[in-house]
Amino acid sequence: MIPNILEKPTDQGIVKEGVSWEQFRAIKAAFAAIPGIRLSYYDGTLEIVTISKMHEAIKCIIALLLGQYFLAKGIEFFPSGSFTQTVEGIAECEADLSYCFGTNKDTPDLCIEIVITSSGTDKLKRYRRLGIPEVWFWKENRLSLHQLRGESLWGNISQHFSPRSGYRFTGALCPNTLNSPGNERILG
Repeated sequence: MIPNILEKPTDQGIVKEGVSWEQFRAIKAAFAAIPGIRLSYYDGTLEIVTISKMHEAIKCIIALLLGQYFLAKGIEFFPSGSFTQTVEGIAECEADLSYCFGTNKDTPDLCIEIVITSSGTDKLKRYRRLGIPEVWFWKENRLSLHQLRGESLWGNISQHFSPRSGYRFTGALCPNTLNSPGNERILG
């Protein structure tokens, strides 16, 4: 049975600005043995989020769908889950899902976050600093897809995958496929 993902889950979060990297590391160490808590940091801002069962259910469903899609299309992928990504002293986070395409790399090509409660933090800035070229957010039962263009600009590529675009699957983009010759209809 698939859970009703339209129900409002109970995830909660807090954001605290003015936190040093050393303070973040100490707080993270204090929370290390507590399950269901995720901490992230970017440029002096600490975010603490609780992870609900519904959050995990949505994550698992997306992972199952993407895995099946990539296998069906013959796309070589390496799932890396929610491993910690760090730029020492500046940023640290764990995406809910992450994938490398073509080869297994230190930095994922795609990170996906399930956003249940809006934190008010600019997560795209954090992912840009971590060098992640593509980020998807599941929020309010919709996927928004963002691709890094150049050093600092994020393009919202969700409009390329609307039902009117001609793509049958409205949400699995391998990095840079829009600009790669021969891959114009990789999702079709």
